[in-house]
Amino acid sequence: MKKICILFIFVCRWYVSLFAQHHIQLLDSSSFIIGPGVLLAKTSFRGLCVVNDDVVWISGSRGTVARSINGGKTLEVQQISGFEKSDFRDIEAFDSQEAIVMSSGTPAVILKTTDGGKNWKEVFRKNDSAYFFDGMDFWDKQNGMLVADPIGGKFTLLKTMDGGNSWHQINSAIAPTSIANEAIFAASGSSFRCLKNGKAAFVTGGAASRLILINKHGKELAQFRIPMIQGKSSQGTFSLAHSKRYWFFAGGDYVNDTQTTALNFVYIRSMKELTTLPITRRENTNGYKSSIEVINEDKKYGHPLVILTGTSGTSIGSRVCNGFDTFYTFTHYPQAFHVVKKAKKGSLVLLAGAGGKIARFFLN
Repeated sequence: MKKICILFIFVCRWYVSLFAQHHIQLLDSSSFIIGPGVLLAKTSFRGLCVVNDDVVWISGSRGTVARSINGGKTLEVQQISGFEKSDFRDIEAFDSQEAIVMSSGTPAVILKTTDGGKNWKEVFRKNDSAYFFDGMDFWDKQNGMLVADPIGGKFTLLKTMDGGNSWHQINSAIAPTSIANEAIFAASGSSFRCLKNGKAAFVTGGAASRLILINKHGKELAQFRIPMIQGKSSQGTFSLAHSKRYWFFAGGDYVNDTQTTALNFVYIRSMKELTTLPITRRENTNGYKSSIEVINEDKKYGHPLVILTGTSGTSIGSRVCNGFDTFYTFTHYPQAFHVVKKAKKGSLVLLAGAGGKIARFFLN
């Protein structure tokens, strides 16, 4: 039995070492095609959609949107006319021609292009300052949903059934109820995810950190407390991701972003783990993280490699076996970004952040 255990430990450690080789490389901004009015150094990117290994869309402050059709080798960066003061916190795209971008702040607007960004049409607007958009996602090319901060104790949800050409607000009577001083973070566009079977999920922060599951109509199916640091307006869960077997949550305290004692990474295999503490797996990733993404997943064992990024830096997490116990161990990089996304179809992984920085993650 002793020999078997030793062999098991060795195999597990060897398995993780397969994923130990990786690095982050900034894209050369000298290859970017910069449009009129764009000040890349003053632009903060938070929206990112990697459609495939070629097509990439990025959005950010000062009404800025960028597009690449060659995996980031060259990038076209533009400032959308009439929206120079808009902060585009999330963007979703279907191909090199069709994309939808949303702004966080007042006015709350949604724009769509069908010609690769040459022209943008405003498809939704709210001038009411109570509306603050946080993130959006799509189940398919026609059906999508957007989540916004609570109004009157109810989370605000918008839905489209025609590819983002029109949006309607879901009746607040069926929308999930918020807790006082609870909100959603628009830090990376990854606080909301569409799931299989017409379901969706979003995470919250502030007074409470929760995972809320809804159906395609916006009705709450279930809600769970996430054991992330919480209680203050700057604390909570900022991002979620999921693989075939696991759910991952990232966050922390963006005001104290380098605080290494603050809990900012949680992963679970089933929702039951959020109700049976301390079984839930909780670890620290060297400071606040605003975005998390699953890079790959071993189909047999289900041990995904994950990447987290935020103003504290970027962390790569791999699952380690130690006897019959498992946990995540992290490699930390000083490069700081706001968002990380993997190609929906493909292997390309990009990061984007403040100062117009865009980088590629390489898994050797």
